[in-house]
Amino acid sequence: MEAASTSCRCQGNFPASNIGRPGWRIPRARVLRLRSQALVEVGKFNLEPVPFPKGFRPGVVPGSRTKPTPLLDADVMVQRLRSSMHDYGRQNFGAFYSSFMGGIVTDPALMTVPVDDQFVCKGYGVSETVILRDGHLYMLEEHMARLTSACAQIGLSLPFSAVAIKRIILDTAAASGKLNGQLRFWITPGRGGFSPVELGGSEPALYVICLGDTYEIDRTEAWDAILAEQPVQATTVSSVLGNQRLLATVGQVEARARDAHVAIFTDTEGFVQHCAGYTVCILTQQDTLVYPPSDYAAPSVTLARMLEMIPEERARSPDDVIVSNVQQRKLHISEVLAAKECFLVCTTFTIVPVCSVNGEPIADRKTGLTTLALHYMLDNDMLAPPLGVYSPRHLQVPYGYMTGMRSQLV
Repeated sequence: MEAASTSCRCQGNFPASNIGRPGWRIPRARVLRLRSQALVEVGKFNLEPVPFPKGFRPGVVPGSRTKPTPLLDADVMVQRLRSSMHDYGRQNFGAFYSSFMGGIVTDPALMTVPVDDQFVCKGYGVSETVILRDGHLYMLEEHMARLTSACAQIGLSLPFSAVAIKRIILDTAAASGKLNGQLRFWITPGRGGFSPVELGGSEPALYVICLGDTYEIDRTEAWDAILAEQPVQATTVSSVLGNQRLLATVGQVEARARDAHVAIFTDTEGFVQHCAGYTVCILTQQDTLVYPPSDYAAPSVTLARMLEMIPEERARSPDDVIVSNVQQRKLHISEVLAAKECFLVCTTFTIVPVCSVNGEPIADRKTGLTTLALHYMLDNDMLAPPLGVYSPRHLQVPYGYMTGMRSQLV
């Protein structure tokens, strides 16, 4: 027993080799030693420096680039922001407010949002748009109500009170010096990390930009639509404006590739969901105005105002507005193709006629009289009231405070 307890090393017996066993690999150090020995044996071991490759230039990063990436200082960065600004921005970016900067700028090159803002890197935030017409903001109260409701729904705090936010929006419009255009504004959680588990940490942010673009289109030229390839999935944030923006944008890219103007989303049974942020409406052969439920998109402020005005407009122009009644219900795409008229409703373009879906014509492919009448009804409603007349839907922009003189308006 004592002899058996003696180590195998003292007896000269070594453990069996692992060579050949499944999963066995030569140790890395041994591999390097064997390679060095092999090079020495064949006389190829060379301590001379490796020659430079053909075309090598010091300071140039190998690969497809031909020069190193420059490191910019602040002055060069601002200069390049100005030189790279596109023509649309130069012509239409009137003024921009950032709560991080604590003020307004009118230089388009300085209208930037931090890259770590949670709306930029995660899409966490809420956006709204209001019309600027004749120096007045149209239905700002209604859009603010939708904004605050959406923020509460997704657990987002306002950076300021609603009254303070409205004042900032008005001052941004005034600083632009523009009488007509649009105001777009965003509430975000502010700056923070990039990982999915980081939700900011700084103060909530507000951004406001005043655009001089009035988005005028020729409504006698109706739009062609396509059916998007995949439906929108209903979520708990479906009623938040912009919640389906990525999918809607992908649909727009698809529409552009197929020489169409817009993509309509339908469910698996063919019922209309929404149209890239627009509400799809039809006028049936029985003169019924039908639009789908807002289960997949935010409720439209412009649509609500249009429906409110229809009874009075129908009484005033019965030959143009021939709407007998209004229904909000499930709308099948076959009803769209069989409709007397079809149009889209949104804040940006108010009302846009649609003449076809996937190449199939709607009626005679022409803009309907009711579609045009409803557009002009809304367009007239946007006009500023006469001096001294109060309108709950129009809020006057305080140009004098920000510009100093009315002659500076453009």
